[in-house]
Amino acid sequence: MRMGIWLPACLLILLGLNACKLDFSPKTEIPPPPNARNTNLDKQISELSSYIKDKPQIAELFFQRARLYDQKKWYAAAVTDAIECIRLSPKHDEAYYLLTLLHYRNNNPKQALQTAQKAEKIGTGQLSFYRALAKIQYEYKDYNNALKNIERVEKFFPEDKEVLYYKGAIFKQYQDTAKAFMYLRAVLAQDPAYKPARLDIIQIFSKLGKLKYANKLTHESLKLFGQDPDFLYELGINLKNLNRFDTSATCFERVVALDSTHWRAAHQGGIYYLNKKYISRAKTLFELAIRHNPKLTSAYYYMGFIHEKYFRDVMLSEGYYAAALKLDPNNQEFEKAQKRMKKRVDFWIFKQSPEYLEFKRRQRNRDDKKNYEREQISDLVPSISDSIR
Repeated sequence: MRMGIWLPACLLILLGLNACKLDFSPKTEIPPPPNARNTNLDKQISELSSYIKDKPQIAELFFQRARLYDQKKWYAAAVTDAIECIRLSPKHDEAYYLLTLLHYRNNNPKQALQTAQKAEKIGTGQLSFYRALAKIQYEYKDYNNALKNIERVEKFFPEDKEVLYYKGAIFKQYQDTAKAFMYLRAVLAQDPAYKPARLDIIQIFSKLGKLKYANKLTHESLKLFGQDPDFLYELGINLKNLNRFDTSATCFERVVALDSTHWRAAHQGGIYYLNKKYISRAKTLFELAIRHNPKLTSAYYYMGFIHEKYFRDVMLSEGYYAAALKLDPNNQEFEKAQKRMKKRVDFWIFKQSPEYLEFKRRQRNRDDKKNYEREQISDLVPSISDSIR
């Protein structure tokens, strides 16, 4: 009797468990993660795409494909899928975190920052999110928030060299050299070849006027990294500060030869050649600097000066002065230069007008008439020499 009661009870329990399994099973079928039989990203993307085609209303499918696109570094496609996931599921916090990282990796920090602000409102982020957010905020000079977010990561990874570096870099911006040195040296203790930390220490030494220490570390870095453009640039700056201008210009030229996008070296070289009145080379370097940094105000001003004084091109000169003034509207020197050239441009434009041509024609006619009248008078009145004779 007991056995007969026990068997139906077991069956009921098993049915109940099966029912629970059905209740808690995923509502949609998602391809399995990579394993020994499925490691090809293209295959996974293809499978997900077929699922999405059948069920385009499932947000999670777009999120999973966005992650795969991210691994392939197909950032534009990944961004599109992450945005679609958020459209279908506006509170999908992981999609927001992923979209923040995608914008950052795709060299779009402004959009990354905007997305991150939305992500923070939705839920607590992952550490990778806060790490990326701190980098973005550091790029935008939001050092207070960058420090807060990097310290969130530091709680879990106190010896992480990237965390230590950003703390040192932020304290460098705060001009707290003691703390900056402490963190940056901790980075180099872990990894002597960590280039950003070396560069920051060299720059701190230079700013403090300790050029001997800056040069020593720069030469050590050049031995370690070879002819590295960034360290050569720092060497050029130190030599310039020591009034060794010719040698510093050689460094800047070498940097530009190694890396034509290095606008700082091009700008410094341009200033050197402008002072030496080697105008064609100065012009070339300033153009290179502007090409790779369109917000380099002083380069626009120097180009305006070159075209005004040496090339006598009023239109180009006024254009460069106007560009400098637009970037720095409160600079009185830029304003004076732009106004001066604007008057000359207006006069040059007037000289091309029909009104000016008519004015010159009338002036020539008046001059011709005066000359004719003078000739008539000279014919009628004898000369003094004739009267004497």
